[in-house]
Amino acid sequence: MYWHEGGSGAGWGLLLVVMVLSWLPVVALTYLVLRSQRPGPRPPEQPPRTAAGPTPVEVLDQRLARGEISVEEYQKVRNLLHAPAGP
Repeated sequence: MYWHEGGSGAGWGLLLVVMVLSWLPVVALTYLVLRSQRPGPRPPEQPPRTAAGPTPVEVLDQRLARGEISVEEYQKVRNLLHAPAGP
């Protein structure tokens, strides 16, 4: 019944070590493949735009950048926008 009479069972330990070492690359490769298929982090979302639109100063800056108004006119209107309201 037994091939090795009085054996100490060291063969089973060696078999277990060989099996673990042979399955380890398979498990590691499976893990790496599945991990690479997960989606990455999402980019941050843009803040929602307000319904009011750009401020008057932003519109003035854009008009100057497009060349629709001169620097003198820009400074004059900007001073008017920053002037205190009232009589």
